[in-house]
Formats: sequence, structure tokens, C-alpha cells
Amino acid sequence: MIYKTVLIVLLAYFICWFIIASHKKKYGLINIAWGGGFVLTACLSFLLNAQITMQNRAILVLVALWSVRLFVHLAKQDWDKPEEFPYKSIHKRWGIKFPKTKAFFTLFMVRYFLVIIISLPIIQSNYRPAPQIFWWQLIGVLIWITGFFFEVIGDRQLKSFKCIPENKGKLLTTGLWSLTRHPNYCGEATCWWGIFLISVTRWADIWLIISPIFVTFLLLFVSGVPLIEQKYRKRKDF
Repeated sequence: MIYKTVLIVLLAYFICWFIIASHKKKYGLINIAWGGGFVLTACLSFLLNAQITMQNRAILVLVALWSVRLFVHLAKQDWDKPEEFPYKSIHKRWGIKFPKTKAFFTLFMVRYFLVIIISLPIIQSNYRPAPQIFWWQLIGVLIWITGFFFEVIGDRQLKSFKCIPENKGKLLTTGLWSLTRHPNYCGEATCWWGIFLISVTRWADIWLIISPIFVTFLLLFVSGVPLIEQKYRKRKDF
């Protein structure tokens, strides 16, 4: 019941965002939809479950914090601004034949399935709630806090850096950005490894590791780091 309901509601959610993006002729809004999809999944699966435990309450709170922050951050950043570089390049590859159909399936439906896969620990913690608290779940909370710190502070440092006119055209190489070129992506992946640990209550739950592995793979090789590297790869200061 929980899995089926989440699948249907999420599908309707992404279809609504596709309609909005088509109306605004800005498919980069999928990023905003992406952020909100996780809190929708967390709240819906939590409300549908029959047993409230410390585990699923913790996952609800942590996912809601992460998802709402990302949703608000991306909404402020992308809603009224021109299409970002990665999506401009995608538009060129699509050409003029059936751009809306291509956008629906290659952006919105792909993200729909990715949200489902990544949200498996969230849904499973409500499908099979466990009343016990295990030591690795506490470690998972600490890992999540570390990742959230990197993501939030990294985004704030970048925003503050861009607000200074003298920094136009320059790259941020101080603060967390001196430790890694992508602290926000590093933090995002770390958060999901923490959620995975919190969701595991028995050996049979190990399969949920597909969630953080997927997030890490996507950020490292598909939609995160590669797009930024492509944009700045010719710069000597990158």
C-alpha cells in the first residue's frame, strides 16, 4: 500500500512540474521538483505507516530538513533566472523535434524514477518500522549532520562569494571550497549515506545501500561534478 501510493502521488507531482516547466519554457525547474520530491515521499510514507518509531521519525525529520532546504535554495536560485548552462546544452542536443516529449521522458520521468530509488530507505523505514535503536543508526545521524553542514555552509559560502561584484568571473577557493571543489555535492552524498545507516535494522535491509550508491554515482559521474567540470575545465585556476 505504501509503495503503490508513493509511486502514484510522485508521478502526479512530477507531471505537475513538467506542466509548469513547459509553460515557463524552462526545464531546469526540474531541479526544484527534485528537491521537493523527497520531502513529499518522506511525509507521505510516514503518514501511511501503521507504527511510529524513533527510526522513522528521525528519517522524516532529517529528510525534511535536507529536502526543504534544497527546495527553497533552488527555488530562490532558479525560478526567475535564465536557464542554466547544463540545460542550455541539453536543449541544443534535443533539436527542434518533439522537445517537450524529450523533456518529459529524459528529464522528468528519469528524475521520478531516481527519486523512488534514492528514497527506498525512507519508504522501507515506514513499510517495516523497527522499534529498536542500534549503534550504527547513531553513527548515521552523525554522518548526516556532517554532510548537511558541508552542503549548507558550502552553498552559503558560494552565495556570499557571488554577491561581491569584484568576484565576478573568479572561482571560490577558500573555506570549504579549499578542501574540495564540490563541498555541496560531497555533503549531499554524505547525507544519504547517513540516511542509509539509520534505515538499516537487520541484515535483510542491506539492499537499501543502492540508495547512497546511486546518489554518489550520479553526483560523481552524471549530473553533478561532470557538468561543473565541463563548464570550467579550460580554466587554469580550476
